[in-house]
Amino acid sequence: MSTMIEEHFFADRAGLLAGLQQHIETSLKSALVARQKASIALSGGSTPGPLYEQLSNSELDWSRVDVTLSDERFVPSDHSDSNEAMIGRTLLKGAAASARFTPLMRAVDSPAEAAKISGAALAGIAQPLDFLLLGMGDDMHTASLFPDAPELSAALDMHSGEHCMVLKPPASPHPRLSLTLPALLNSREIALLITGDAKREALARALASDSPQTAPVAAILQQNNVPVHIYWSP
Repeated sequence: MSTMIEEHFFADRAGLLAGLQQHIETSLKSALVARQKASIALSGGSTPGPLYEQLSNSELDWSRVDVTLSDERFVPSDHSDSNEAMIGRTLLKGAAASARFTPLMRAVDSPAEAAKISGAALAGIAQPLDFLLLGMGDDMHTASLFPDAPELSAALDMHSGEHCMVLKPPASPHPRLSLTLPALLNSREIALLITGDAKREALARALASDSPQTAPVAAILQQNNVPVHIYWSP
């Protein structure tokens, strides 16, 4: 296992979310002491929703925090599948309402156009990202870097110069907008949030994999520049 990986295993979901919340708060507070702005990129999905609810009450100077997403579906921002909508419901309220949110979805005709606009906007966020929160699927995808997406090789290219790309995994009903691997790794630290035995087994496969093409999350787990914290509970 990479020396950049630290495991945080918890007996239950409540302990997992409390531990990760404290970790994120500590990172952002440290960033705001050291720099004028702090930045965080968050994942979608159902697992982190309660975490974002808890974070929304954190005593941070949220007006100095840039928030964005690791990936998004090309759907209207009020769509039920929108990560932006989920972030708005769970995080960007209360104390956290003053954070500056940079969306990946744009009200344009094509996902390629949205990726171009968002890629330029992401360049204006405080970088490196102070904290990146990722999830992982049973297929070992992370963000929207899916193993069967035809665009995966381009999104994994560390020399692409692109912050955001479109990926179209065959099983997805919507095109995806995703931070590229170089954008994801332009972070001070990364947390991978997973739950359940199936995800833990997928994690073991990814750690043993020698192919990011078949296990995209391995590109995060097996690099040696950015610390990765694995947060898991049953």
